[in-house]
Amino acid sequence: MWTLRIRAFRLILGVCIGGTLFGATPRYKVSTIPLPTGLEGTVEGINNSGQIVIAARPSGSVGRFTLLFISTPSGVTPISVNPIPLPAGFVVGAVNGINDSGQVVGTEYNSGLPFVGTTSTLDFVPLPDSTQPLIAPGYTPTAINNLGQVTSTAYAGSSWKPFVGTTTGPPQPIPFPPGWLVEMTGINDSGQVVGFSTPFPQSPDPLARVHSFFFVGTAGGGITALPMPPGITDTGSAGPYLSNSGQVAGNGYNGVTNVPVIGTVGGLSSIPVPSGWSLVTASGINDSGKVVGVGCTTGNCPVGFIGDASGLTNLNDLMPPPWSIGQAIGINNKGQIAANGYDFSGVYRTLRLDPPCQVNVSFEVVSASMRASFTPPSDQTLSGYATACGFVGFNWRQTVTAFPCPNDMEPLNVAAAELPLSDFCPGSGPLRGITATVPFSDPVKGGYTNTSLNDMNLNAFPYYYATTWLLDDETFPNGICQMPPSDDCIPVVSRDGKALNFYDLPNNKYLPPYTFMGFTTSLVGIYRDLTYSAPLFHWSWTSTFNGTTGGVSSAHTYNTLPIDPGSGTGGITITSINDVQLPQVVPSNQITTTASGLAYSRVSQTFNGTVTIRNISGSAISGPFQIVFFGKLAGVTLVNATGNLSGTAYLTVPVGSLAPGQSTTVNVKFKNPSNALINPTPVVYAGIMPGA
Repeated sequence: MWTLRIRAFRLILGVCIGGTLFGATPRYKVSTIPLPTGLEGTVEGINNSGQIVIAARPSGSVGRFTLLFISTPSGVTPISVNPIPLPAGFVVGAVNGINDSGQVVGTEYNSGLPFVGTTSTLDFVPLPDSTQPLIAPGYTPTAINNLGQVTSTAYAGSSWKPFVGTTTGPPQPIPFPPGWLVEMTGINDSGQVVGFSTPFPQSPDPLARVHSFFFVGTAGGGITALPMPPGITDTGSAGPYLSNSGQVAGNGYNGVTNVPVIGTVGGLSSIPVPSGWSLVTASGINDSGKVVGVGCTTGNCPVGFIGDASGLTNLNDLMPPPWSIGQAIGINNKGQIAANGYDFSGVYRTLRLDPPCQVNVSFEVVSASMRASFTPPSDQTLSGYATACGFVGFNWRQTVTAFPCPNDMEPLNVAAAELPLSDFCPGSGPLRGITATVPFSDPVKGGYTNTSLNDMNLNAFPYYYATTWLLDDETFPNGICQMPPSDDCIPVVSRDGKALNFYDLPNNKYLPPYTFMGFTTSLVGIYRDLTYSAPLFHWSWTSTFNGTTGGVSSAHTYNTLPIDPGSGTGGITITSINDVQLPQVVPSNQITTTASGLAYSRVSQTFNGTVTIRNISGSAISGPFQIVFFGKLAGVTLVNATGNLSGTAYLTVPVGSLAPGQSTTVNVKFKNPSNALINPTPVVYAGIMPGA
């Protein structure tokens, strides 16, 4: 290990979902939802599982949509779609959303009847007695909550009849004065409904015109008009939409253009619109008050947006090139957005947008242990940043990718671990451990027989640390130490709640020569239902540590050392970062690194020094050589870096090979405004860096 005690520095491993580096504008992750060949479609809603409903028709055709599909939930890869079975002659009129049970609500075009469909059934919702579908069939707005309750509108004589119903039970009327046009647009799990209304027919005298308004109510109860903000004289072209937290979003009209509004039953306020925007139309709101929709900017229409009560942001400013978002249709409580947009070739696509979350992860190898730390940007706490990212917290996940026989890593409950017998070493007793014929979660479901693992790991599946106490510790940090080592406390959550740490000391005292243990470790977000997000940052690594004490860190691709359970020989090698495969590592018994001191230059305002690598083996070693520094960050930048891997800088040594005893030196220049004491570990890799 290389230790600099004066003007020291750290290196960082950083990534942002969507591919930008730490400190840059975060980008959404864009996932295309593939439709069967020969079809085109449009997204119509998203639920909290990330399922999206799509209305489709043959490519190049005109007219109404005739097919409906539901995508697989987020976390299921690859993304696919399943059809909703539609009766013969069914034509899609309107599709108005999907609930958390995967029920889709809408109206059939020809009959005007509201329906509820899933991937297995489609049923119509009975109308109130003595009513019929509205005069304009197929366009009637509807909505559904997570209880399967549907709100819609029927027609009787000259009156509109709003109601709440299901596919099986009798509809319940929503009392409303006769002669008013009423359309229902939202219902939440508390039974609140929202919609808009206006007198019909209107007076031919413009001065006598009665403006339309938004309202909130319940089945069997009364309705309450929602006060509009000052300057808003009428409702706009869409909404209102209702969240389970009781927030409402929709559109008002100020006499010139649509104005997005947000609020509660107590009243609405205008959402500030950036200069140059017009025709701004909200199309959905989640329980955190995030609003999505569509509008027009100067020279660009339509354009999708995301916002809240404080203002709007053009989604195209948050997209990785070359995506262009034309419509944002709905947003769930995870912050995922159902959208329609265009790819680099101008092809129209149905999309799911996963929210950006800047991730700053550093890790280091200490002795034979793998250590990592996640620190949110801008000095935020874990709990606060989790909320901003659409999570309730963060955790680590780890999978074992190689664990050769013999070993003693036996599940506490073989059946509970859900591993096939082929994943266990032959024999019995301490040698009947796990062999990774396929990757498996670490820890396994139910934990291991190794009782040295405490409750942090024992019942953590599918996470690395048990979720219940970790979420509590992220909210109310108390500095619980990880095990081992007891004399070097590494808190899982730092005492200030601003860092989530990872620690692993894998060892196999039976590890055969020329073998290694393999792992992939990921930082993930935890959703409200305790499921996990796609990896926010992940790396793969191997360990050849075959001892139990006195671990010596040495970068070995394979364990070439003799089996000696008490020797503590072996070490850790990082092999890939965010799916970028690193070149072959050069073992530390073949090449050494030596760092000079660092001198501060007032001219360049950098700390300057050198790194020397020397071939200490008996054979020539082929290059090119890459020096990567693993350690913890203190706001340091390698000014003369050759390149970076997910934000991690590296230096290329400009020699083709090193003969035995030969050495070469490279210059290093660092910006180190924090001026901290840091201990980076340089690791030398031989080969060309990907993308170089």
